[in-house]
Amino acid sequence: MRSVVRSVFLYVPLAATLLSIPALNAKQQPNDVRAAPLPAQIATAKRVFISYAGGIPEMPPQGDVAYNQFYAAIKGWGRYELLAAPADADLVLEITVMYGVGRECYSHPLLRLVILDPKTHIVVWAFTEGVHGDLRHYDFDGAITKIVDDIKSLDARAKVAAGSA
Repeated sequence: MRSVVRSVFLYVPLAATLLSIPALNAKQQPNDVRAAPLPAQIATAKRVFISYAGGIPEMPPQGDVAYNQFYAAIKGWGRYELLAAPADADLVLEITVMYGVGRECYSHPLLRLVILDPKTHIVVWAFTEGVHGDLRHYDFDGAITKIVDDIKSLDARAKVAAGSA
């Protein structure tokens, strides 16, 4: 009986201490990660050049359709002045129709938008959305809508971060 009592008094506090160590560590870790700054060009850009970086060789006409639909969607938004040449652009919006590469192969194409700084050619941001359909016809409407919504959301966040919302 004595050994049971001694075990309770010895091991229960030890177990409680050991169990509380992860809780103490959790309290010391920050609960939220601070948001990284967004590229300044996102909030300040006024003029963009839309570039079509090609697509899947087997479907050039549909890739052209994706480019045309994307161009019309950005123009319809009215946020940017669209330029015919990249020289005076604040940003380049490069649209591509592609399949995944390497291990990321997909049965449907992907629509990829890369936002570039035209002066440095550095990627500022990028989005990728899946395209639904079949081999005869891919429907780019949904992917283009998502990509444009992604740009709008990024633009709004950048303006808030820059204090110009």
